[in-house]
Amino acid sequence: MSRLQAKFLFAFIIITSIIVSLLWIEKENKINEHLQHELDQVHVNYTAIYNDYHKLANVIFETKINTPEVIQIFQEANTNDKIKQDKIRKTLYTHLKKTYDLLKQYNIKQLHFHLPNNDSFLRFHRPNKYGDNLTTVRKTIAHANEVLSEVDGFEEGKIYNGYRFVYPLFDSEKKHIGSVEVSFSTLVMLSSYEKAYKDYANFLLPKKIVNEKVFEDEKSNYTHSFIKGFVIEKSIQNYNKNKKELVHRLSDKEQQKLQLALQKKQSIALYSKQYESFYLPVLNPIDQNIEGLFVIKQKHHYIPNKERNFYVISFIILFLISIAMYHFYRSYHYEKTLLDKSIRLQTIIQQADSGIAIMDLEGRFLNVNNVYIELLGYSKEEFLRLKCIDITYEENEGQAKSYLQEAKEKGSISKMHKICVKKDGTLINLEFSLTLLPSKKQFIGVINSMEDKLKLQELNDNLQEEVHKKLNELRLKDDMLLKQSKDASMGEMIDAVAHQWKGPLGVIKMLGQSIKLEYEINDIPQNSYVLESANKIEQQVDHLLETLDEFRSFFRPKTTAKEVSVETLINSVNILMKDELLKNTIEIEKAGELNTKINIIPNEFKHVLINLINNSRDAFLENNIKNRMIQYNITHNKEHVIITLCDNAGGIPKEVISHIFEANYTTKEQGTGTGIGLYVTKQILDKIGADIKVYNKDDGACFEIYIKKEQKDS
Repeated sequence: MSRLQAKFLFAFIIITSIIVSLLWIEKENKINEHLQHELDQVHVNYTAIYNDYHKLANVIFETKINTPEVIQIFQEANTNDKIKQDKIRKTLYTHLKKTYDLLKQYNIKQLHFHLPNNDSFLRFHRPNKYGDNLTTVRKTIAHANEVLSEVDGFEEGKIYNGYRFVYPLFDSEKKHIGSVEVSFSTLVMLSSYEKAYKDYANFLLPKKIVNEKVFEDEKSNYTHSFIKGFVIEKSIQNYNKNKKELVHRLSDKEQQKLQLALQKKQSIALYSKQYESFYLPVLNPIDQNIEGLFVIKQKHHYIPNKERNFYVISFIILFLISIAMYHFYRSYHYEKTLLDKSIRLQTIIQQADSGIAIMDLEGRFLNVNNVYIELLGYSKEEFLRLKCIDITYEENEGQAKSYLQEAKEKGSISKMHKICVKKDGTLINLEFSLTLLPSKKQFIGVINSMEDKLKLQELNDNLQEEVHKKLNELRLKDDMLLKQSKDASMGEMIDAVAHQWKGPLGVIKMLGQSIKLEYEINDIPQNSYVLESANKIEQQVDHLLETLDEFRSFFRPKTTAKEVSVETLINSVNILMKDELLKNTIEIEKAGELNTKINIIPNEFKHVLINLINNSRDAFLENNIKNRMIQYNITHNKEHVIITLCDNAGGIPKEVISHIFEANYTTKEQGTGTGIGLYVTKQILDKIGADIKVYNKDDGACFEIYIKKEQKDS
């Protein structure tokens, strides 16, 4: 390697290192901003679920526990008379047993009464375990009995852990008589979070706290977890056993990051190749020590895209810098060797296959090679007495002068068409290029005969029709790609809308349930209108959630085939097309073997059914049909499942029916149809080896789709 090459290589390394480092920093900052935003959203979601259960606990306490009947039974429990305590305990248990059984349907895990000295009086979940003092184990109970106010939060107990809401109890004279706890299990919180936000949830407990607090015979309910120093309740492990997404072992680096965050009692977000994981320390509400770890895992696309963009942009920049450095090196090297090239120029000119001439800025010939002489017929001596204008066809003289001027200004012109006069007076078509030499005092002109090229041009003109045909095919492919891109963007938008709506919709549904609960647990005379409205609220919310999930599924690009029943596909399409069908008063009927299963890519096949329905809708409107009906009929033969879709829209004209699956073919008015719908339908079915036929029947058209009974992934 020469010294010059070493200097350029060193400069290249320094420049690329700086630029790639800046891109790396920008990428990391964007990823960290994204993770922090998602972590904040997880906190908001977690708080929303927690607050919903807090409200439910308040309703239960106020309506079923803090009542004169319960207070009258419990107020005498703080006595040293064990026989009397047993009688009170039995009476209290009998009085609230039905209520406790009812409340378990609303996810109540524990109902637990305590004496003022923090002794356990009655555990409804373990009625035979009582009398143990909870002062050091259950700080929420000790705090509620000490400050005489409500305490809520997560805490491990001697038997169960859970989200606990502890309320002090007072007799009719406002004398403190003890406390009661309403609690929900961590498993309920996990399932509620997953239903509301469609993420994967897990919950871990510090091993040290479990060893210190839990009864010895209850410790078998816990097992090791994937995080050092934490265990997992077996009920939660069984709940998550089929969720491969939660099977994740942290690397040593991730373990260190997590442990450092936990030391600071801070939440942290980590990410792997496909998932983002969020770790939320759950603190004891009294001593603010970590009592649990709420773990959320969700799929992500932003970070892989960001990293992929980083590598692509880095490669492009490296490529461009390499080209630039190479260009600078070549320019510098060119200047050094210019003199040698000038000496060799004469030899090159004479050996070239093209006609080459050296001219001054006025177009006077200074030198010509033998090919130039052979093409035009003048001798070298004759050329040295001529200008290029002198041998130009008179009708092109103005154009020839403009070529010289343009070459002076731009430095070069290439492959221009010029007609010259040969020595014998005949005309010759030449391809003419002119370049200003580095000295800027001379031109080098290159000519080649165009006679053969012009003959070929005539042949090329006949190819234009074929070219237009290919361009139309490419445009159709571009239209299909554009639609796929729009579907992907729509999927991201619907994901965002669903993410924001599902929380409020869950709250609305819970309010409806709370109305029904209020009637059930308070024996309020039932108001049929109120209960009917509450049921309608739940039904409408369920419909909205189902529609959101259906649209999210439809617009998420899938490339893997799976086995699905034909009726499921039809019902899914009916949900997607519901508003369009209602608006146009179109009824759907289904018949045949609807449970028949086919192996296809569901989203692509939904496009097929939607295109056929849209085709019928347009026919209904165009023919002004009143009673509009689309009928499905599912049958099969030895080799195929046959899906028949018929309408009563008047049928398809005979001169049209054989062309409807062709690209760009449409029967609609100019500007109202693209002709791509049924063409795309045919392309999708061809892709999976299926076939489609069309025919007229009675007062409408029928489409028959033949799908092989054994399909493979496309």
